[in-house]
Amino acid sequence: HPERGVRRLKLKLTDGVARVYVPGGDLRGMRPGAELRLLGLANLRLVAEGVAEVVSADPGYAKARGLPIIQWCPAGSAVPATVLLARGSELEEVKGLAEPGVRELKEGDHAQFYRFGFVVLEDAREMRFVYSHD
Repeated sequence: HPERGVRRLKLKLTDGVARVYVPGGDLRGMRPGAELRLLGLANLRLVAEGVAEVVSADPGYAKARGLPIIQWCPAGSAVPATVLLARGSELEEVKGLAEPGVRELKEGDHAQFYRFGFVVLEDAREMRFVYSHD
């Protein structure tokens, strides 16, 4: 929800290189030369597997070219997290990485996860969330 403010993520550069995590399936089938946009960050061109270069920061560049928009987390500060989802009578645990801002949440706080929708922090020590709604 934009009315709740914006978030800022810090990327650490080491020798001019920033490392980020992206969901593996999002890059499947992409070859060197393919372009994509990291959500809210920059447009990249794949150079090799796991390596890309910035081609533009302009969101319009991605829109004009129909680039896939990929979710990401900063590699140095991503937080391991679990989301619990009810699937009929079963409870599914989905493990992944969350942005570092989740550390600021208190148990019972709501957050919006790009891939899930809205979640509630159930256990701050374990970073366990419960899916609430889309």
